[in-house]
Amino acid sequence: MLLRATPPLALILMLGPLAPAFANTIELVKVVDDAGAIVDAVAIPGAGNETKLLTLSLNGQVSVIDRAETDMNARTDPQFTNIQPGGEALGAGDSPIGIALAADFETTGHFYVSTVLRTDDPASPARNVIERYTLDVNGPPVDGASGVPVASIDYPEETVVDHRGGAIDVDDNGFIWFTTGEGDSAFSGPDAGARDQVQNETTILGSVFRIDPSGDDFADPLNNWAVPEGNVGAGNGPKSLTDGIVARGLRNPFKLKIDGNNVLIADVGEFDREEVNRFRIDEDLFDPTVDDPNTFQLPNYGWPFREGDIAGPDTGVFPPGTLETDPFYVYAHGNGPFDGFSVTGGIVGRDLDPALAALEGLYVFGDFGGFPLSVPQVEQVWTIDPDSQPAGFATATLWELLFPEDDGPIGRLIAFAMDGSGVIYLSGLTDIGTQSGNLFAVTQVTAAEVPLPPAMLLLAGGLGLLVVNRASGLRSRSSSRDRSQRRAIPR
Repeated sequence: MLLRATPPLALILMLGPLAPAFANTIELVKVVDDAGAIVDAVAIPGAGNETKLLTLSLNGQVSVIDRAETDMNARTDPQFTNIQPGGEALGAGDSPIGIALAADFETTGHFYVSTVLRTDDPASPARNVIERYTLDVNGPPVDGASGVPVASIDYPEETVVDHRGGAIDVDDNGFIWFTTGEGDSAFSGPDAGARDQVQNETTILGSVFRIDPSGDDFADPLNNWAVPEGNVGAGNGPKSLTDGIVARGLRNPFKLKIDGNNVLIADVGEFDREEVNRFRIDEDLFDPTVDDPNTFQLPNYGWPFREGDIAGPDTGVFPPGTLETDPFYVYAHGNGPFDGFSVTGGIVGRDLDPALAALEGLYVFGDFGGFPLSVPQVEQVWTIDPDSQPAGFATATLWELLFPEDDGPIGRLIAFAMDGSGVIYLSGLTDIGTQSGNLFAVTQVTAAEVPLPPAMLLLAGGLGLLVVNRASGLRSRSSSRDRSQRRAIPR
């Protein structure tokens, strides 16, 4: 009775200050210092390669980085002269974005590079290009113009220079997944670029593609791929590039990662929201034994009619054959612990080093930061469970980054990776002008729940529950996927 009669403020003062409910930390060590900014990286399979990554830098350099090399200056081994899509050197604004290993990499050495090309020449439109290269780790550096064309996706003439996606990954069947963007310019207003065409079912804009590089449905020498079963456009009859599309309604999805049945797509927002979308392979692909191609609907993530969990800058009707699909996780623009300005998609920790066990099975991602680029940013890193199925919510956990003395910060987060030994890496951009950056490896992860004072356990049915929830809210946040609740997300 005494506790029930105690005023809340007096009770809290009597019990003393509460410790945070969680103390989540990620300890890092620098692997590569002040080198070309690594925009994507993948583990190199095979015995003896456990500590090696195949990396792609913004300047087009493809290298092998070996964390086990004791001399930091000797850890980076360039394997190619700078990538030259179509045999031409990268121009101003051209940007390699993604790298992925072919399913038969261990026998062929084949891998793919996704590049977004920018041009003001109407005869050579902006486009997404995927090329296949061959790596011989023990051989001499390879000519960066040696790429074999796989896919070339042109943007409409009215497209401007930015927002062309470019993410790439390969699934267990050897199919390539990649993304295109809206083809608009950053914060350029409703009449710039091609944004108003994203929800036109005849365009390639703002989409996720799934293609089979082992076939060829096109006479075009730059498009050497087939439409795989599971795409609604597969089957008999002539093919179009849009038959490669399995999802629509994205703005600038420059990170995509496949994890078993999940395809996680981080899509950069505009003024208000950032989002992570989840494509479920077993639910969202076309199944000809179950689905009617006349009624089947592709996931449609809403842009530009929606931005995350709020209304987007445009209005209109979703095209036939698509289904408005809520994002898996959303966060607002701002400077709070669960806020940011430009999402950087990550990786799912699988078969991790024991020191990183707290991240096992979690999607690790972060935020690039806001603008102008000259303003320093605080690195934000979170995790969510990619398999979570709660009633309309995916829950994020915030992690604090810890560096050895004089060894940080990372800079603007642009990539996450994992090597064959189960170690996770974070890549940062430190200077956009010189395209330089750092690469860090995670050495230790701690997720420790701090016990509450014993007296608080008596209050689980009332004030104590309120305080516990509030303390937990400082370290985890839920993002609604149920439209009836989405407006309640704090900004």
